[in-house]
Amino acid sequence: RIEFKYVKLVLSTVNKIIFLIEPNILEIQKSKNLLDVFIKEWEIDVDKIKIIFNKTNKYQIAKSILEEIFSEIEIVGNIEYEEKYSLFINKNSNCFLENNEYENIYQKINV
Repeated sequence: RIEFKYVKLVLSTVNKIIFLIEPNILEIQKSKNLLDVFIKEWEIDVDKIKIIFNKTNKYQIAKSILEEIFSEIEIVGNIEYEEKYSLFINKNSNCFLENNEYENIYQKINV
């Protein structure tokens, strides 16, 4: 197993940890395993961790199930899947990106 002592050090000293999770079965399982390491093994304060569900869409796991699975951690928002973001990242396109679309999420994590 790789030693993550520097990751542990950083996570233990920061004020907030923003955890992006894609709301599908595979990513939820990987996220739960990693969060268990953070909280149980590394004793990271659960109040520091904020969850944002990334690439949400109509096929995702139901919101009520996600809230139950991650009930001990604050969920601060969702970022919907948009093809234009992939276009922007992969093609370095100048497609229009809304500046205020996720202002509410930003406000929740910037408190």
